Amino acid sequence: MNAIDLLKEDHKVVSNLFDQVRSTPDSKHFALFKKIKAELDTHAHIEETVFYPRLKKDGKQDLVDITLEGIEEHRQVKLFLTEMGRMRRGGDEFEAKLKVVMEDVEHHVEEEENEMFPLVEDQFSDAVLKRLGISLLNRKQKFVQANPDVAKNLANRPRMMKTGMLTSIYETAVTAVEGMLGMANGKNKGTASKTSSSAAGKGKAKAAKSSSNGSASAKKGASSRTANKNSKAPAAKGHSAGGRGRSASK
Repeated sequence: MNAIDLLKEDHKVVSNLFDQVRSTPDSKHFALFKKIKAELDTHAHIEETVFYPRLKKDGKQDLVDITLEGIEEHRQVKLFLTEMGRMRRGGDEFEAKLKVVMEDVEHHVEEEENEMFPLVEDQFSDAVLKRLGISLLNRKQKFVQANPDVAKNLANRPRMMKTGMLTSIYETAVTAVEGMLGMANGKNKGTASKTSSSAAGKGKAKAAKSSSNGSASAKKGASSRTANKNSKAPAAKGHSAGGRGRSASK
């Protein structure tokens, strides 16, 4: 699932909540608002921390302009959500603010899906959008984990939509893990090869050194024996000469 698919799915969930507001009595709206606020807080957070910064950084001027407009629209919606979140119950003021929020969000979604997203698809590759999708999902998970109130109020995704998202996430995760394992195995093999080569080299060096030491010892031993033999030879000769000398004197 790429970034645009993920954001569009969020839009569908919020749109479904808006439909529930319009088809239920006012007494049900405050409970629905909690779900709407959780969805919009999460959606705005991942757009403002992951998606919009990338569009401003690498997008062309037309995309940058509409992104800046989207940020301002977020600001207005979040202001109303904060005010409504402080209310203990519904009422005329609450209903008025809820109506404005719904209209603003629907306008914002229309601009994103009809103007911003087509520009994004033109200016960014599929690979980049897939990586952005993973980043958005990771940021969403961290935000939800860090905000228990948001977690408990998030709307249930439609079964088919949820299944499709989980399948896509699973496939992406498997691919990423396989890639990391492949790199790790490559590094391990390289390290093992280097270690083996190093060990073999050290073994050869040690063997050569041992052989050299053995040769040196052998030579030293041979030299010592030769020296001892030579040192005995003169003594024997001297004794013989002495014997001849005594015989001659006789």
